[in-house]
Amino acid sequence: MKKVILILFSTILMFNLFLPDGLNPSQRESLIRQLQSNDYFERSSAVNEIIINKVYEVLPIIQTDFWDKDLFDKENYLEVMVGLKYRYTKNFIYALYDSIEGNAYNNIDSINAKLNLTLLLFKLNDFSKFDYLYYNTNSPFGKRSNYKTIDTWRYLLDIPEYEQLAKSALLRLIEESEYEDDRTRALSWLENKYKEKITPALIELFPSLSNTYVKQLIIKDNLRYGDFNDVFNLLKETILTDTSEELKSTAAVYLFKHLNVPAHYLLVKKYIRELRYPKVFNYFVEEGVLGKPYLPKSFIKTEEMIDSTISYLVQCKQYNWIGKKEFILKLKSKLSEARKSLISDDTTTCFNHIICFQNEINQTYKDSLNTDSRFVSVEGFMFLYWNAQYILDRLTTPTQKKE
Repeated sequence: MKKVILILFSTILMFNLFLPDGLNPSQRESLIRQLQSNDYFERSSAVNEIIINKVYEVLPIIQTDFWDKDLFDKENYLEVMVGLKYRYTKNFIYALYDSIEGNAYNNIDSINAKLNLTLLLFKLNDFSKFDYLYYNTNSPFGKRSNYKTIDTWRYLLDIPEYEQLAKSALLRLIEESEYEDDRTRALSWLENKYKEKITPALIELFPSLSNTYVKQLIIKDNLRYGDFNDVFNLLKETILTDTSEELKSTAAVYLFKHLNVPAHYLLVKKYIRELRYPKVFNYFVEEGVLGKPYLPKSFIKTEEMIDSTISYLVQCKQYNWIGKKEFILKLKSKLSEARKSLISDDTTTCFNHIICFQNEINQTYKDSLNTDSRFVSVEGFMFLYWNAQYILDRLTTPTQKKE
């Protein structure tokens, strides 16, 4: 013990001789007093300030007072020790951990206290208490109230040898946690860490989730990164089979706003006819969600967009959204010629063919008094005119080279 105290005073002496720029001695003493304040919030706010400003002279006080403090203050003291890299921090953590194990405290949340100590050990690269985290995650308490468990797993996402275990645990906690806030907390940590890379795992997990709100969050925040067909199949299944009207409506809105192609349009249109959720119906009608089709992502090549428009033309014929065989063949020829020109680097000719295609669609749609059998319905106009516009937006100047 004498050796420990001697080391501490030597450290403090050296620190006072070479005080870094920042707080003056009076301000530093004020932080130490704040850590010992009777006010809960003052004590808590002092911890980070002491660590940031490296107030090493607080360490002898912490060591002397540690065992006279309540559990909360002990945890604050340990946070300071870890932040200031005090060499005997582990000794205090282990001793406190053992005292909790031995039921030395009454009326405390001993599980969360031990999780806090486990996390502090992790921050010191000591993973000896990992089994306790794993055990608690699978315990009834862990599923019922587990924000501490979730935050401890989140720390392990940044430790390579534990990353996959942490990722799997957080995905499972999204599914198994009792409380909505815990589910969304686990989801947010995975989103922050992996961004779009977590989407395939969330799509796989989605059918087994029971919480509507969490499913809505995944639809709104994560599906935009997923594979087009995987996302469509998931949303289609949701619309056809889920029992929650709110979730079905969220899926339908997403399809119309982000993945609007003819097959999806028909699915959601059928769903709207059966809708019993007035707010969502009003959204579709008043916000004009039925307007523009799916905008291809930037990595889709322009020639692929032309291929898609040819496919939409064929589908519009099948759904009777466009009429007269000769008219359709003429439009298809325009698109085929535009594609050939683009492949040959003749973007000027490509641009002109797409303009002609778009003008034909626009004029026929607007000309309700034509005497022949040509026609373009509102659906045909929506998919063909706007997909032509998306191609033209890629070819904003006729001299632009193809991607």
